[in-house]
Amino acid sequence: MNFPNPFNPSTTINFSLKEQGFVELKIYNIKGRLIREVINQKMKGGEHNVIWNGKDENNRCCSSGIYLMNLKLNGVSRKTSKVILLK
Repeated sequence: MNFPNPFNPSTTINFSLKEQGFVELKIYNIKGRLIREVINQKMKGGEHNVIWNGKDENNRCCSSGIYLMNLKLNGVSRKTSKVILLK
């Protein structure tokens, strides 16, 4: 779902939608705390690429560690992946 992994300072997140829908892509720390909402919008079907720059909602650099990316389509979780930020 993302490349490179591990990453520093940014990673490209790839995903495919079979149909149009409301997409949420959120990054959580290993404790389950929301770090960043990368996508929160209606999107067309097809291939998509977005970049996470390793920063939180306040534009602060995140520390090295394991993060979880969760992709939801129309409120239903579609995929959760582990991503590693190394500094």
